[in-house]
Amino acid sequence: MNILVTGATGFLGKYIVRELLDNNHRVFALVRNKAKIPSGWEDIQIIEGSLTDNISGQIQEIDAVIHNAAKTPGADFNTALQDNLKDDFFKTNAEGTQNLIQLCQGLNIHRFIFVSSHVVVEEYRQDYYTCSKRKAETYITKSDLNWTIARPTGIYGANDYWKQQIKKYRKMRFTKIYGNGNETLQYVYVKDVSKAVVNIINNSQTIRKSYILAGPSPFSKNQYYKSINNIVKTNILIVHIPLWLVRLIVIICDKLIKGLQIKYKNIINAIIPLSYNIEQAQSDFNFRPRDFEHGLKDLLNDMNEI
Repeated sequence: MNILVTGATGFLGKYIVRELLDNNHRVFALVRNKAKIPSGWEDIQIIEGSLTDNISGQIQEIDAVIHNAAKTPGADFNTALQDNLKDDFFKTNAEGTQNLIQLCQGLNIHRFIFVSSHVVVEEYRQDYYTCSKRKAETYITKSDLNWTIARPTGIYGANDYWKQQIKKYRKMRFTKIYGNGNETLQYVYVKDVSKAVVNIINNSQTIRKSYILAGPSPFSKNQYYKSINNIVKTNILIVHIPLWLVRLIVIICDKLIKGLQIKYKNIINAIIPLSYNIEQAQSDFNFRPRDFEHGLKDLLNDMNEI
């Protein structure tokens, strides 16, 4: 198949492109900056532009779209709360998606896979990133396309961010955790997500359905650092900070420092336990993600190869 991938030069996008090539698909990559194109992409058709551009003349041959591009908060989710970035989130994530849907409808491209995020199902999240992704999903589900929505949880794998994290962990003596550390996470390895997205394309069972893509089971923040110590060979000591003390510090700092952006509610939201059911994905397209420790081992191996 001829498949258009948006966000192709991003973290997940690069793995999706590689998975498509390994499965003998012809890849068209929408990129904003050709300077970011990795080596080894000679067989990929490059389309330079943004989500809001009219690229209809360059995608006449396309059979399916994997819409992976998005403006994200990055490592600091607080950026999704900044009023000055609201328009950027909605222009890229919502309006960009709407434009792409209209292009597909005009060219009779029916298959549309959207890489969304797990945050859309977390009702307490009302930040601009989450709301813009929810709006994008609404545009998709109201369209007449043969859509599938994939909602990955926190993705980890070999990229610059995780390289820096591993380096930091190897130097770290201790880490602070707000509360008792029993709140749960359910990260998913990048190669498991890219494989799932590609497996969805030709699977008719997935049409007009949404799927959470998460690791096989949740694990606690305490277990996260135990796994880091075990696999990365570190000796990080966990220091738990009681929530009553956190609240007291925030109240005092808020009174002493004008314009302080730290909010106790945001800290509480950050430690809400996350747990997801992936049975539907397992049933419909044999989604079999690796556990976190297995993924960490693969991450370290992949880092040695790039």
